[in-house]
Parts: sequence; C-alpha cells; structure tokens
Amino acid sequence: MKSTAQNFRQTHFVGLLPPDELSQTIENCRAWTNEKFGCKSGHATPVHITIVPPFALSHEFSTTDVVDCAKVAVEKLIAEENFPFVAKVCGFGAFEERTIFAKVEQSEKWNRLREKITAEMQKSFPKIKRATKEYQPHLTVANRDIPNGEIGNALEYFAELNLDFSFCADNVAIFTRSKNGIWEICDKNVLYASAD
Repeated sequence: MKSTAQNFRQTHFVGLLPPDELSQTIENCRAWTNEKFGCKSGHATPVHITIVPPFALSHEFSTTDVVDCAKVAVEKLIAEENFPFVAKVCGFGAFEERTIFAKVEQSEKWNRLREKITAEMQKSFPKIKRATKEYQPHLTVANRDIPNGEIGNALEYFAELNLDFSFCADNVAIFTRSKNGIWEICDKNVLYASAD
C-alpha cells in the first residue's frame, strides 16, 4: 500500500552558502525580478548552491543524522584535498524559460563534492536518488514564475552588472523545511571545512 502524499513531502536538501557579499548581490537581483515581473519564488529560500536536491527524510531519521552523514563526506573530501576550493561566479544564465541564475563555473571539485556527499547519504537514506542530469552549480534568482518571453529581457539587464566573483567554497549546509513550507538553515547545521 502506498504512503500518503504527506510522507513524500520534501524535508531536507544540502547546499553550500556563498559569502555575504555575493548573497546580497543575488538578493538584489531577486528584488529586481520581484519589482519588474512579480517573481516571488526565490525569496523563500536563503541564497545557496544546491549540492543534494530536496528529498523526503523518513520519520526514523533526524536532521542530526543528515548532518552527521554530511560530516563524514566532508572529512573524506578534505582528506582527498578536494575541499575547500576556490569557486567562481561569472554572469547569468537560464534553464529554458523557467529559471534565471548566476552561473557558477563548473569544475571537477564541484562534481566531487556532489558525488561524495550524495554517495554517503545514499548509504544511510535510501530515498535519495543519484542525480542523472549533468551538474550545473548555480545561484537561483527566479524560478518558475517568470512571465513568458521575459527571460531575455532579464538576462540583458543582469549582463550589465558584470558579475565576476571568486570565493572559497568551504561549507556544507543542511536545509530543513519548516511546518509552513519555508526552507530554513540554522548555524548548527552548517559544516565548515576551514574553521580554526
């Protein structure tokens, strides 16, 4: 017998938090899409780069279990000298006519980060599926509520910002969904690779 839809509600995802200066730039872009086109989709989630997409955590597990699992993966990545690493964000792009994002430059470091954390999580949480699409790390500006035909106008505007930003990718954050459906992050659920 199938479980109810509520049991399949996505409860967690794993991401990386950019530095405050870059987050503020993306928030400003989100505010512009809201003012110009009425976009609201991105505003409910803190600015992040997704590593493991949203998944439903079975009731027998807790957020602490997810954090502990991510910690094992992070420790392995550090031992392999694949984490932390320098990340670069340059310009904006779009996924078809639905998502505008700031482009994170692809690298093998990003692939290793996603693969290692996903593989470690799959050992403990069988509902997590291995991603089949090519990984494109990105910072979402607007998603699914952009009026038809406006992506080009938005990208033209964002191109004028000349976004070119490098930073140290040094954390893994576990996001949880609150009872009102908002994605949240708290300090205890952020793992830092270079904490002194």
